[in-house]
Amino acid sequence: MAYFSTPIRRYNRIYIDGVFDPTKIVKAYTNSSTLTDFTKPPYSIVDGKLVYYNDKLYLIGGTNSTQAFRYYNPTEHRWESMSTNLPIDFTNGIVVANGSNLHIMQGTSHWVYNNSYWEQRANVPFTATGQPGVVFDGYVHVVGNGYLYRYESIYNRFVQVASLPSGMTTSYAMAATYQNAIHVIGNKQHYKYTTDFGWSLVYEFSNNDPTFTHGIAVIFSNRLHVIFQSSQYSDFSYHYVFMDEDGWEKLDDIGFINIYNGVGIVYTINNSILMMQKLVAKEFMTLYRIETITNYEAIESESEGD
Repeated sequence: MAYFSTPIRRYNRIYIDGVFDPTKIVKAYTNSSTLTDFTKPPYSIVDGKLVYYNDKLYLIGGTNSTQAFRYYNPTEHRWESMSTNLPIDFTNGIVVANGSNLHIMQGTSHWVYNNSYWEQRANVPFTATGQPGVVFDGYVHVVGNGYLYRYESIYNRFVQVASLPSGMTTSYAMAATYQNAIHVIGNKQHYKYTTDFGWSLVYEFSNNDPTFTHGIAVIFSNRLHVIFQSSQYSDFSYHYVFMDEDGWEKLDDIGFINIYNGVGIVYTINNSILMMQKLVAKEFMTLYRIETITNYEAIESESEGD
């Protein structure tokens, strides 16, 4: 008589707790079951960015307000204007927060905000529009023009770190730092970069999977997630989670949320993902928060056989 174990993976459903009404405040419950109001942004920020910086949530630019620079006031439940606008027009460039510095890159322009003022820095060595940027080993890293670049603030320069793999998609790809590596997910491929081993292909999606583009990559519940939409005309977003050695798992689609050219971050205070919604047919955007109740768990089931 033999005994063997078969692992069964269970993960809870990511859900949206609230009523979809784009003309009103979207309400969501936190993990402590207290009600929090998130007022919709003051303008449509198609091709803008949402970033968590210095313990505040910031709106960066966008097609209809290219130099807008605002933050969310959780006490007053409203968006506040900063004392200064963006120094350049920003539409779908690169935004990376690294400690006290907020980097924005558009075209070849590169500016850094440090709590109170903007300062122009070294030009981007490629045309920044739609490529991802991350913080890795304490430095801002960006991909473009066939290379991975590191920005060294002390010398005010971009340094070529490594050539990109042949055929790797960077335009509108999604990237995050996860388990001491840079992960880039785009088109039908998932690559990672480590200091010791350089680039490696982690996963290749099948033809039955959607095209991974125009979305966000975030670390949530200790896992790498991507939320994206392949078509700007559909009324839902795809949601996948990376299960490490077991590859990618598709979670439930997120209905009513269109993040084509959308933005998102992890709202670390409540361990939630905040996303901006763009509805193609209407000129407004709505802020949603999605969160989990429990973490992932692996359950071993024991079976008995001859």
